[in-house]
Amino acid sequence: MPDQLNVYNNFGQPPVTLFNNSHFVVDLYFWLHSDTSIHTHSFTGAFKVLFGQSHQEIFNLKNVESFEEDIRLNEYEVKERRTLKQGECQMITPGDRFCHRVSHLNSPTVTLCMRTINDKATPQWHQFENGLSILKVEIPQQVYKTLFFYQYFLSQSSKRAKTFLQDFINQSAPSLIINLFEEVLSGALGLDDEVLEKFHNMVLKTYRDKSWFQLYLEACSEE
Repeated sequence: MPDQLNVYNNFGQPPVTLFNNSHFVVDLYFWLHSDTSIHTHSFTGAFKVLFGQSHQEIFNLKNVESFEEDIRLNEYEVKERRTLKQGECQMITPGDRFCHRVSHLNSPTVTLCMRTINDKATPQWHQFENGLSILKVEIPQQVYKTLFFYQYFLSQSSKRAKTFLQDFINQSAPSLIINLFEEVLSGALGLDDEVLEKFHNMVLKTYRDKSWFQLYLEACSEE
């Protein structure tokens, strides 16, 4: 198998990369859950339903407010609804021109996706039902190492660990922390339960007075 694009199964259950030349990949996605989130893309490509069927909604987006450079509030309306049956394809274009949600009607549904990678020009956003939009961030290796260092510090000195973690969150972009927050709580990194709890509580403490974070918690409670 080639280098895998999604190692921690954050898109697909599981995703399998069949071809990867560092510029272009072919991925196979198995879907066991009913739907994905509303989202845009940073890449160009297309996907095809190989097994089952999926219901797709495509949205028009309008930016209402920017809380941070990487967090904003949108309004969106459905401009197209379509059921993709076995064998049907959908083109993917980068940016706000193609914002969609796909609900997978069969378990499993299997899709094949051909797409570019390492695109830097256009950001990808994760949209929530209440309009909150958070930049989708690829988490660097050094950030993962930071959490493992925190786990080590916590085993040696809780005071030092607390300062280390708070400094890391304060110095990082909110979108990076939220993307990491979701990955950590998924259990993908295999961190100790104490680390998960303290990281969760520190994120809540840091952002609890932010209006966008209240929208985030609201959106998470509805999912």
